[in-house]
Amino acid sequence: MSKRKNKYLGSWTETRAKPIELAFSPLNLLILLEQASKGQDGEYNNQDIANWCLQYWEKYFEDETISKEIQKLKGNSVSAIIDKLNPIIRGIGNYWSPSVAKQTYSYMDHHVWECTFIFLKYLHPKKSKTWIIDRYYKPDITGQSKNRWILTDPKERKQLTKMSWIPIVRHTLIKFRATPYDACLNEYYENRDEKEFDRNCIKSKQKLAKIQNYKCPICRMSITDFSEKLVVKEKVPVIQGGTRKYNNLQLVHGYCNRQYPKMYPSKGELSKEHQIQEGFKTIRQLRLAEIS
Repeated sequence: MSKRKNKYLGSWTETRAKPIELAFSPLNLLILLEQASKGQDGEYNNQDIANWCLQYWEKYFEDETISKEIQKLKGNSVSAIIDKLNPIIRGIGNYWSPSVAKQTYSYMDHHVWECTFIFLKYLHPKKSKTWIIDRYYKPDITGQSKNRWILTDPKERKQLTKMSWIPIVRHTLIKFRATPYDACLNEYYENRDEKEFDRNCIKSKQKLAKIQNYKCPICRMSITDFSEKLVVKEKVPVIQGGTRKYNNLQLVHGYCNRQYPKMYPSKGELSKEHQIQEGFKTIRQLRLAEIS
């Protein structure tokens, strides 16, 4: 018996070291879990399987997903890399967020940094390391993190998500006998939807959604159901003197964003407050009537 730390469970346990000499794959994982369910008769126990998962899942995702995707995009812009990697990073991070995975998240962030820096060296072979860092690594634009080494597209101001930003959230089961058709439980399901929205959206959209109380400012309906694409829209268009700062941005449904310019074109005169509210009311009525 040897005492060692099980990183997968996040605690110190006494366990018999028994390495599993199998390639990491979903099929092998199912076989091992079936063996573990047999109790003492199985070849491996749950502790052995947990250590095996910790040992191989990092390498599996590292080799099969992030590294290969970056290799495929050689010669493309930094914007293309960010657009491709952000969903992958959030997906992997959210999948493992119910477990104790902070140490692994940090490891993956470091690996992504190494891969992207190699990509940048390939993109600018004649530039120095200092020049690349000054041009592409910036502090968090949203102000939600103190990290100053975030891959940033200098033209479109997009930033690469860090896996370590994803919080560890234990899965909470739905209340017994709770149903979305019960009007008394609307607030309960809205809170669940808001948490799910925060886990699957980038930081800038999370910030706008919280400011708006997770409602579309035009139709006053929820933006957390992922039923349609969300669009970042200026309250005052840039052509009329508005800016792209947070105090002039709002997160709206794609449908609302298409309908509003039809009523008040951005190149026309600046609409007054009562006109804007009348437009919002009309769009809401159209949505309720399901008229596209």
